[in-house]
Amino acid sequence: MTQQEAREKIAVALEKARDGKPADFTDDTDLVADKVIDSLEGMVFIEELAALTGKIFPDDLNLGKAGLFKVSKLIEYLLA
Repeated sequence: MTQQEAREKIAVALEKARDGKPADFTDDTDLVADKVIDSLEGMVFIEELAALTGKIFPDDLNLGKAGLFKVSKLIEYLLA
């Protein structure tokens, strides 16, 4: 997967988590802190993203503390 493909999958997962509403974001966007999604939508988003990418997000991983709601860090995680 390329960085662009990762961004596209993030966009699709965000749209699903937001009940069909697309979201604008950049690599510097923190999806929760910048209020693109709330914490409940964040859980749906991660489930959708995992299904789209096949990437595993362990249950004990604190996504906020790990910085994975920041798009640039999330892309790094998806590409690792």
